[in-house]
Amino acid sequence: MTTAGPYCVPFRFSFPAFLTSAWVFCAAQGQPDLVLTEQDNGKTVVAMVGQSIAIDLRGNPSTGYTWVLARTEGDSILSAGSYDYIPDTGGGVGAGGTFRFPFRASEPGSTTLLFEYLQPWDPGSIAHTFSVTISVASGGLPPRLTIEFINGDVVVRWPISGSEGFCLEGTLEITPANWTAPNVVVVAEGDQFKVTLPASGKAAFFRLRK
Repeated sequence: MTTAGPYCVPFRFSFPAFLTSAWVFCAAQGQPDLVLTEQDNGKTVVAMVGQSIAIDLRGNPSTGYTWVLARTEGDSILSAGSYDYIPDTGGGVGAGGTFRFPFRASEPGSTTLLFEYLQPWDPGSIAHTFSVTISVASGGLPPRLTIEFINGDVVVRWPISGSEGFCLEGTLEITPANWTAPNVVVVAEGDQFKVTLPASGKAAFFRLRK
């Protein structure tokens, strides 16, 4: 599976019927190029050299549990700093949130990351594990989306060249994400594909997936 990093910019619109789910890969204002979640556990995904990567794992530190990077196999993926904990919006005391671990694809190759959800003082307390293999390619970046708000509609475009086999997907939330294909007509216009969606009251994010 290959996923192209779009601009995952939130717009408010009426989302049509959804058809299928997939994994998270987005490039946005303030967003990493590649975002992986529990849906990607055990999978092999593709990244390009130089892309930023985030591993988003759900947890609740008020229980004493935390996600830790237990093992790395390979050197094509490098850590980009310590993790951030992002509490759920509107969550009260004791509510859960997301542990975000930042990485960067440094060179071609394959790296497997293994995470454990445990109480740090008790190595035997592992409640969950997460592993993902990231295959880093040296080729150019995949096609990217552009999104505009025109005359009350949301217009999503991407280049025809280099996007053979890619399909458009959207989600109403990034964390957790539920990437699905909107039931819309894709129109060729010049050297770009285009879809038009009516604006409404819900934010949404978009990407391309192959």
